[in-house]
Amino acid sequence: MRAGATQAVEEARVPAERRAAFPSVAAARPRPPHKAFLHLFHAIKALNRSDAPFVLQFLASSDGEGASVTAAGFAEAAAAHWQGSVLLIDCSATDAPTRPGPQSLIEAFSEKGALHGATQPSPDAPGVVLARLTAASGAFSSFDLSDLGRLFDAAKQAFPIVVLDCPPPAEAPESLALARCSDGTVLVVGAGASTRSRIVQTRNDVERFGGQLVGCVLNRAASRIPRWLERWL
Repeated sequence: MRAGATQAVEEARVPAERRAAFPSVAAARPRPPHKAFLHLFHAIKALNRSDAPFVLQFLASSDGEGASVTAAGFAEAAAAHWQGSVLLIDCSATDAPTRPGPQSLIEAFSEKGALHGATQPSPDAPGVVLARLTAASGAFSSFDLSDLGRLFDAAKQAFPIVVLDCPPPAEAPESLALARCSDGTVLVVGAGASTRSRIVQTRNDVERFGGQLVGCVLNRAASRIPRWLERWL
């Protein structure tokens, strides 16, 4: 992939009753998908000239910028326009003692060397398969980058597109490690939701950790795009 994918996406809201085994992903999925997600999918697809399976990370510099909405919308658009299912991975962690749903990917891969039993079809997005990367905070620290690379290689053997819905690096530094293991990172910016310095810092951190920024999504833009951000689009 090369840098250059851009798209403005509107915020979408999903009723709370749709929350299922993967709360943060299910709660963010827009219904019906906005046409902007189709534009975003085709922009990303154009960068993948070899049509090889890929891992795409969606990341924001702070909460409330629409990273989960955008990741879920992209996955749904991709599933509708690509042969094969799309794997949408919730990369957030929780300290809750129990969490409904199957094993996490890290648990399954550590025990069996495979992803079997750690995924399930989305209940309301045909072609989208849901998974969570880890069940609890701290589990990621025992899983090194080479293990993570092998996990994603296994995921790409089963799915042509793997989408990572990641929390902000300020809250979850492991998101930067995930950037390094991804084929590309899309930086999601919510208009008025974060500061210029924080957005620039997130971009710089992604690149410093070996990630590749392939585009920037501007959410909820009410007027012109700031000139400093326009250079990234």
